[in-house]
Parts: sequence; C-alpha cells; structure tokens
Amino acid sequence: MCRSSGTCVENPVKLSKCFPTVLNAILLSACKSGGGASPQPAPVVQPPGPVASISISPTALNLRIGDQAGLMATARDASGRTVTGATIAWSADAQTVATVSQSGLVEAIGVGSTPVRARSNNVEASITVAVEPAAARVVASVDIEPATGVVAEGDSIGFRAIARDASGHVITGLGENWTSGDTSIAFVEPLGRTTGL
Repeated sequence: MCRSSGTCVENPVKLSKCFPTVLNAILLSACKSGGGASPQPAPVVQPPGPVASISISPTALNLRIGDQAGLMATARDASGRTVTGATIAWSADAQTVATVSQSGLVEAIGVGSTPVRARSNNVEASITVAVEPAAARVVASVDIEPATGVVAEGDSIGFRAIARDASGHVITGLGENWTSGDTSIAFVEPLGRTTGL
C-alpha cells in the first residue's frame, strides 16, 4: 500500500509505482552530483635517466689570438630527454692553441687548431677550435691621462698615452714618442714624465 505522507512506506518495492516522478528526479540529481566518471589519475612523469649523449653549441669555433667565445653543452639521456644539473667537465687538448674554463669559456692563445671536449658520466663530445693570427689593429685615437696637469717649476707630473682602434678597443704594446709644445716651459721625458721649467 502507498502512503502520500509520513516517513515510512509499507511496501518499498512499490515505491517506483507510487512516486515515479519523485524517484526519477532523485536519480537525475544523483547522476549530476556524483554519478559521473571518476577523475583519472595524473600521468606519472619519469625523471631523466643517466647521461647518454652530449651536444656542444656552437659545433665549431674560428677565433683570432686574444679572442674569447662561450660554449654550451647539453646532456641527454637515452630517450633524448635533457638531463638538467649534469656536471660537465671541459678540456682542451692543445692549451698552447686555446684554453677552456669549466664554465665553457674558450680563449684563443696561439695559431693552430685543437679539440675542445665536454665530458659527463663517461660520455664525451668535442668540437674543433681553430685559431688564426690576430688581425692588424690600426690606431684610430690616442687619449692622454690625465687630460690636463698643473706643475710648478722644478716639479714633475706623469702622463700616459692610451691608444685605441676604430672600435674603441685599447691597443697595447706600442711605442710612445712624447714631445713638449714649448720646451721653455716644460720638459717631457720619453715615457711621458713632464717637469716644469
């Protein structure tokens, strides 16, 4: 028997016949609130394996004596994934030609070529560094320091000349030739030391 009020039903089996609309509404609400598909677990990301290969960028260097250039090494595992934090040891075979720091900075020392190597976990890669003679540098300007000077009679002051190329780079190893514009006022020595007269 069905009852339209109260909290009990004498025959629960007949509930769907007595209250079909109410039962359908309850089932629909259950589907919307919690009856959907269970959330899928996040995929597990495996960390990279041991270093299996190393690549160096750039793949070759052509420098002139005195030049510097940076290299970058990338370590990868057998699946090609980057191994971050891998320790890289740098070396140059002929250090009379070029040297390399442990940060990958190459400095050209002498004419010739040499392999520069990056090594990690017994895995190694190398590139060739070729070094040519330094380009001739033409003096484009000369600065005098200090730019001005006041010296009393009998006292001296030192000046120095700084030669620069067209790019503003300092050129060292050049000879200097100093002269006084008025030898009755000041005498200048070959290395720029000036004495008041």
